[in-house]
Amino acid sequence: MSATLIHKSQFGEIKVGNFYKPIYCYTLDNSNMTVDLLQYGASISSIKLPDTQGKKTDIVLGFSNLQSYQADYNAYFGGIVGRVCNRIANGTFMIGKKIYNVSINNPPNTLHGGFHGLDKKIWDVEIATDKVVFTCISYHMEEGFPGYVEFTATYELTPGNELRLDMRAKTTHTTPINLTNHSYFNLAGHETGWQGIKDHDLRINADRYTPVDDNLIPTGEILPVKGTQFDIRNRKNLGLVISRSTMGYDCNYVINGEGMKFCARAFHKKSGRVLEIYSDQPGMQFYTGYYLSNIPGKNRAVYNRYSGFCFETQNFPNAVNTPSFPNSILEPGDEYSHSVTYKFTFDHQKSSVI
Repeated sequence: MSATLIHKSQFGEIKVGNFYKPIYCYTLDNSNMTVDLLQYGASISSIKLPDTQGKKTDIVLGFSNLQSYQADYNAYFGGIVGRVCNRIANGTFMIGKKIYNVSINNPPNTLHGGFHGLDKKIWDVEIATDKVVFTCISYHMEEGFPGYVEFTATYELTPGNELRLDMRAKTTHTTPINLTNHSYFNLAGHETGWQGIKDHDLRINADRYTPVDDNLIPTGEILPVKGTQFDIRNRKNLGLVISRSTMGYDCNYVINGEGMKFCARAFHKKSGRVLEIYSDQPGMQFYTGYYLSNIPGKNRAVYNRYSGFCFETQNFPNAVNTPSFPNSILEPGDEYSHSVTYKFTFDHQKSSVI
């Protein structure tokens, strides 16, 4: 018998032609914490986690209704983003001798798959024992990308408070694929904003990063973090490092190690909540929500700058145009695979070494 229960409830509905299609929320419950998952974008909409005193708090940013997820102010909250997450320079790339032009939704670049990426799709759902399996299709030349692509995103909550996400894809044509989950975390509680964020300590397991130009496109260099603001290899206070930066953080880190590896650890001292990230991807975008502005969140929260942070495990941005970066091209007959684990623990020591 599974230690994790799965509950299904209606979250909203979308009009399709003359009919209304119900959109469901799937709640994973291991008796200690709960995770809400939406058909819309295969999104993580809530993670309720106790503190060291047993008080549960929702620690991811999101919305209480479907209309807000569909609104322009939704900053990819909790969604699976792609086909290609992050940025593609000038919305163009070449495969073989053919040039492809894809949607430019973040001029002059393509961001997170274009105007209608995976985060805006209604995914099909199957419950497999203690897992929720989301599937969707992206059609050939959708947003300008080649290939009819089948996507799968499988979520599992373990008895040990690990949320595991496995993303896969298969294509009919040679095409770039790079997926991530775009959850914004605030271990103090989603509604606490900057006041909660500044009480976090952080460590990122990366000796190197990929510097960017004025359009946030990697230059192609891979440089050491030592001596730069991007050096968070040893524990640092998140409020302090953001305060010392110009626009917070929106940086791709080159994660140390091979295979399934430790990426980052965040610790909120007042609650004792700890989040660790493990992934098999070469990079991780660390983003601290600089562009969030007056967004009406769930439970009457308002999300402004630095209200949450993202750990976006990924291939490097613009890898399709940078031969020296890890390969991002998926061939017919092959399968794209990306695994990430969000591990939640507790630390009763207010001065924890992380």
